[in-house]
Amino acid sequence: MTDTPDADLRERVLRVLRSTPVPGLPPGLGLPVHHRPGETGYYSWCALCTGDVGTLADAILNATGADSGLRERIAAAIRAESSRVDDLALADAVLAVLPSRAVGCAWPTCLPEAAQEELVAEVTSEERGMRATPAPADRAAEVERLQGEVLDLRAEQAKLQDLLRAENARADAAIAREEVAEQSELEARSDRAAVRAVSRVAQMADAWEQQLPETIRTAAAVDAIRHALEGAEPKAAPTDRAAVLREAIPVWEAVYEPGNVSDYLIGYANSEAAAKGAAEAWLRSQKDEVGSLEWVLEDQLASGRYERWYELLEHHPGNVEIGPGIIVRRLADETPGGDR
Repeated sequence: MTDTPDADLRERVLRVLRSTPVPGLPPGLGLPVHHRPGETGYYSWCALCTGDVGTLADAILNATGADSGLRERIAAAIRAESSRVDDLALADAVLAVLPSRAVGCAWPTCLPEAAQEELVAEVTSEERGMRATPAPADRAAEVERLQGEVLDLRAEQAKLQDLLRAENARADAAIAREEVAEQSELEARSDRAAVRAVSRVAQMADAWEQQLPETIRTAAAVDAIRHALEGAEPKAAPTDRAAVLREAIPVWEAVYEPGNVSDYLIGYANSEAAAKGAAEAWLRSQKDEVGSLEWVLEDQLASGRYERWYELLEHHPGNVEIGPGIIVRRLADETPGGDR
C-alpha cells in the first residue's frame, strides 16, 4: 500500500485493470498477473485483454467507491486508451475522471468480503510465486480426482491399442487376400494362354493335313513322300500325337511381346520370308501409320528352343526408332538325330 491517497487510488486502479476477469469465470482460480512492464501475453479470461470496457468500469467503481454516475466517463476513458500497451497511461486516464475526494473508503476495505478474500489469496500466491496451497481435504480430493483421470486415460489408451491391433490385422488379411487373388488370376491367365496355344497348334496341324490329297493324307504316306523327295529312306510312321505335331508344325513363328504380359502368337510359317510378311501385315492392322520397317538379326537372344532370332525396328522421321516388340524366330530341331 502507498502513503498518499492519490497514490493509493492509482494502485487500486492498476490492480483492477490488471486482474479483473471476464464475467462468468469461476472464482479462486489463482489467475496470473500480467500487463506489467516487460510482461506480454493474451488471456481470454482478462477483461482488459478482451476489451470488456463495461466490466472494467464496474470493477473500478466497486474498488474505489466512486459515484456510479461516473461509469460512462470511466468507460470512455478506458475505451480511448485501450489500444495502448502501457497500462500505466490507461490508469492515469481513469484517474483523471476519478477525483480522490469522491473515494469514501480505503481500498481494499471498500470491496465485498468475498472479493477481499480472493484478493488476499491472489497476493499471497504472487508473493510465494505459486498458487495458494489448498487445504488438506481439498488436496486429498484433488489427488483422488487426478488418480481417477489417470485410470480413465489408461483405459482409453488400452481401448485404442486394441482397436489399432484389430485394424492392422484386418489390413494384413485384406492384403493377403489380394495377393492370393492376383496369383490365382496370373495362374489362370497362364493356363488359358497354354490351352489356346495347344488348340491353335492342333488346328494348324489339322489344316495342314487337310490340304493334302485324300489319297496320301495318312502319316505314313506323307513321311514316305517327304523322304522320297529328299532321297532318303522313309522312316516308320509316328505312333503318338506329339510326334505327329512335331512333324506338322512349321519351323518359323511370329510373335508379339509387349514386355510385361504373355507373348501373343501372330502365326507360324514354313519360311523366314512368310513369317516376316505375316508379322508386318499384323503390325499394319494394329495402327494407322507405320514407318519404314527393318529386321535386325539378334541371334544372341536365340537359345533353348530357338536357333534364329529377328526383331523388327520401325523408323520414323527425325532418326526416331521404335521397337514394337514383334519377333520372328526359328524353332530349333529338338528331335533325336536332328530330324524334325
